[in-house]
Amino acid sequence: MPVWAGEDLHKLAAGNLDKLADFLEGMETECFGESATSESLEGKAFLQAYKSILNSKATEDSLCNFARWEPGHGKFSFKHPWSQYQKIGALSRQCASSMEAMASYVITLTKSQYPEANPELSFKVRTACSEMSSHSAQALRELSAALRTMTVPSTTSMSAAIKAAKTLRSELSEDKALLQVMHVAVTASLLSDLVTQVKKIAESVDNLARLACFKVPEKSQKEVAINIMS
Repeated sequence: MPVWAGEDLHKLAAGNLDKLADFLEGMETECFGESATSESLEGKAFLQAYKSILNSKATEDSLCNFARWEPGHGKFSFKHPWSQYQKIGALSRQCASSMEAMASYVITLTKSQYPEANPELSFKVRTACSEMSSHSAQALRELSAALRTMTVPSTTSMSAAIKAAKTLRSELSEDKALLQVMHVAVTASLLSDLVTQVKKIAESVDNLARLACFKVPEKSQKEVAINIMS
């Protein structure tokens, strides 16, 4: 069996999206979920999930250069838009860099260090953070799956994450009481920025899906048919 650079590049892009999702799922569970504790997050595996992405550019560029010279194979035509993977990769690294900044911040926080002066407001912000983490992680999982299967990705989870981020930004700008839970507000702001990064990745994957003519999942086709009939 021949080893195709294009196929390796394709798998690398999908795998990196899964690693970004690993970080966000860890944030949701360890920081905002019901099982979150007051212990330090230092040493938690999910805080390392994005690390390999930061140094992936050289590998991506090499694979992309080789892929351009390969004949059509499998699901990849001779004119497959390989350069689009470099754009997805660049956005993935930007997202990983933002995750690194967030990891450096949350690793210093524990509930015991920062008692909640306003429990109700803190709960509201933590709930929004949980939603952003969960929906963004799910959106990345769906984007990764879309790449692997070469199908048009769903926008449901991404839309939910954007909605949660917009709601939280409104809270951050209007509620002066957030100064009482500033450590939570800073985490929320960093997480809101991550949602924006994931949105850019989603748009880039959508462009790849259009350029490479990814197939539309049967479920989406049925939903379109139902909408037309209703």
